[in-house]
Amino acid sequence: MPTYASISLEQLLTLPAAQTAVITANNRLSVFIKTVLLSHLKSQNKTISLPAISPYKAWLAQLADTLVFHHADMPIVLNETAQRWYWQKAILKEKAGEEVLNPSAAAASLSQAHRLQTEWQIDVHDDEINPEYEAFAAWRSLYQQEIVPLAAWDTPRLANEMLVAINNRQLRVPNHVVLLGFYSLSAYQRSLLDGLVAQGTQVYTLTLHREVANSVQVFQAKDNQQELQAALHWAKQSIQDYPKHKLALVIPSLQEDAAYLRRVLNKTFAGTALDKRWHMAVGRPLAEWGLVRSVMAWFSLLADFQKGKVVLAKIGEALLNAEFAFDTYHADQLAVLDSDLREEDSVALSRTQFIERLKRIQPDLAQVFDDKCMAWHQTYRCADWAQIYRDTLSAFGFPGTMSLSSVNYQLCRAFEQAIKNFALLDEMLPALNASEALQLFQQQLMQTSFQAQRAKDVVLDIVGLYETEGGQWDSVWVLGLTDKVLPQMPNPNPYLPVRSQRRCGVMHATPESEMQWANQLFNAILHSAQRVILSWPHQVGDEVLRHSSLLKPYLSQVQLLPEVERGVEESLALEVIRDNKGLPKQGQVKGGYSTLERQSKNPLWAYATLRLNLKQLPAYPDTELNSFLVGNLLHLVMERCYANATYADLHDKAWVETRLSEALAYAEEKVLSVVSSKVLKELCLQRAKEIALEFIAYDRDKRLPFEVAEVERSYDFSSHGLDFRFKVDRVDRIDQDGLAHYMFIDYKTGSLSRENEYKDRWFIRERLLDLQLPLYASVLKRAPVNQVAGIAFANLSRKTQGYVGIWQMATTADYKEDKLLSESEWLSINQTWQQKLEGLFQEIAEGEASNRALSHKDLTYCEVTPFLRLHAVEEEEND
Repeated sequence: MPTYASISLEQLLTLPAAQTAVITANNRLSVFIKTVLLSHLKSQNKTISLPAISPYKAWLAQLADTLVFHHADMPIVLNETAQRWYWQKAILKEKAGEEVLNPSAAAASLSQAHRLQTEWQIDVHDDEINPEYEAFAAWRSLYQQEIVPLAAWDTPRLANEMLVAINNRQLRVPNHVVLLGFYSLSAYQRSLLDGLVAQGTQVYTLTLHREVANSVQVFQAKDNQQELQAALHWAKQSIQDYPKHKLALVIPSLQEDAAYLRRVLNKTFAGTALDKRWHMAVGRPLAEWGLVRSVMAWFSLLADFQKGKVVLAKIGEALLNAEFAFDTYHADQLAVLDSDLREEDSVALSRTQFIERLKRIQPDLAQVFDDKCMAWHQTYRCADWAQIYRDTLSAFGFPGTMSLSSVNYQLCRAFEQAIKNFALLDEMLPALNASEALQLFQQQLMQTSFQAQRAKDVVLDIVGLYETEGGQWDSVWVLGLTDKVLPQMPNPNPYLPVRSQRRCGVMHATPESEMQWANQLFNAILHSAQRVILSWPHQVGDEVLRHSSLLKPYLSQVQLLPEVERGVEESLALEVIRDNKGLPKQGQVKGGYSTLERQSKNPLWAYATLRLNLKQLPAYPDTELNSFLVGNLLHLVMERCYANATYADLHDKAWVETRLSEALAYAEEKVLSVVSSKVLKELCLQRAKEIALEFIAYDRDKRLPFEVAEVERSYDFSSHGLDFRFKVDRVDRIDQDGLAHYMFIDYKTGSLSRENEYKDRWFIRERLLDLQLPLYASVLKRAPVNQVAGIAFANLSRKTQGYVGIWQMATTADYKEDKLLSESEWLSINQTWQQKLEGLFQEIAEGEASNRALSHKDLTYCEVTPFLRLHAVEEEEND
């Protein structure tokens, strides 16, 4: 960095204010120096004019505004949003016909590379060129072809024109320029300042006398949780001891952990001197704030319906984000509609279908939505779209009837400003359709950060590392100072060769520049308060961490962070009352055997679904042909094929063809009527036909003679005052020695387990699994125990055909004698099944709802796992 004369605060105040510009590296330092100057003048009882103070980018923009007086036909200057739009257009043009994963992100990186080349005067040497730079050069050529016809300037062109104007003495520049907070200057900044010096401008660097901390403590925490709890305890204790002190917690991961930290802070500080007297200095993109996210979700529906049907996932996003225009009651109704849509077979709704659903909930707003759909149908310029957005919001009654909080009031003002800024694109971009305009507006909202104003009575600031520059408190605790945080990893632009960026000293592109920045930041930390505490966690999760290299001078005084001592009110033991009983149940039980299966796996699971009517919110259907539909189709085809079939029928080729054709036609009408694609229908029917033929061939060639006694028959069963209805997929009759024997079959469209696994579940386990077949063969009493040939799952897949189960008599020609159970063994296991099943009936009747499972695998397909919290409960009990 060039050496400029250093001046003090007092010397700055002697310079003529009207001819002096104080330029800071960032906005935080601008606010800081204004505060310092005002405080200094107040202490001196002086009243004088202050020089103009602004961040570098703002000062540059103000200087650029004066160019219009020196250009008769001043071109349009594209803002960042417009530049990215043309970069994205260049990408899509070059990649025409190809799928581009994330063109907006690529456009942002390309735009940054273009600016960096100008800012740091990067001239890529021949031996530094790589494929990424070649791609950048090609896209840059297309980008420039896009903006040349506009007679417009982008940021790099404007920067060069300004430099030319300064060197030609066309711009009015200040007599004195004072720099603050620059630890390095880019090549462009050096050229700019050289141009000012050539015109006689005096350039200085401002040196502030800030006292270094008189107390620096360094702690190593066991983990990040202990570190955070200790820091919060310190904050509470400090304010209790010194009520007028100003404190700060510096958290490097603040941006990522903001939501979690906000919950912890609210809980920790509730009812203390810090309750509602802390402020988290974290800005989020406007698009991520609830009220704005809600607006954009409904705007997206309006835009998407211009193109035809809209997928349910996109509709659901709007229904679940009804934070404006709908009161609490109607918002709940929209959430119910979302749940209903997830259960439907269709994957998308037309505008008419959606409005009909909306009318049932709130007819007035349904009419408004329909009217605005018509208004969004044309292509408009950005200023027109901005007005359409305002009109749409007004028609919907934005921001709603409820009173706004201070934050939401500020948010609405920021959103209105964002719409105004979008209108400024009118002369920069062509007319856009609804989707194009809204996508661009969304990108602008993502680039616009919003942070609520800090309340006046705040005594604790929660800030990130950057905010320590220019900050001043009484005490500061900096958490998480690991070698991953300070210095940070370099982040070079991917489209410019790293060697080129290193050679030109691009900021944040090399380890050297990151170390420079880290040293400046660490110095700011040490000057931010009289008392500074520095800490780092030994580990986060399973990852062991190292301290920042900047802590080396203090390692001799490192202390292990002690555990927070809990007060008496925090250590009181809670009385635990275990109540595993719900309300008794009588009468009809829905769910059939699946309710019994849940009761056997985890009683609370069964109680939650049967008595509390809890269910998992299913994913939105993304295809018309899902696994549930395919399973129903196969079951129906097998039912129609095998109804009253005999062994002889399966050997009659003509009978098989006729029966299968009729079954497929019937199943297509009943199940596939919701599938619009003829190709998908044909593929599904062809697969069902092949599976059915392969299964029929297995029964014909491998089975001993049998006939089908029942298919899909329902049985009513009562026990302990409960009424169940069970449906058996198929029952085969096998005649032997003048006696009819029956084989119970259950179809499975997924993969089957091995025979030994089923034996373990049916013979050994304390609580049954896959209990439908033991249920059919025992408590239903469809056949006497000695007349049950066996129970088996039938595999309806292309991988394997056949049956997996247990038998007490031969059913196939290649049976093995040692695989058959004797009559006494069958009787014994049958009695065991009856006892266990009767126990489950009794548990349901009595309301047994204990939260227990023999194995975590039993809950693999549990739809209410978050409600059970079984793993969390076990961990708490172990602790």
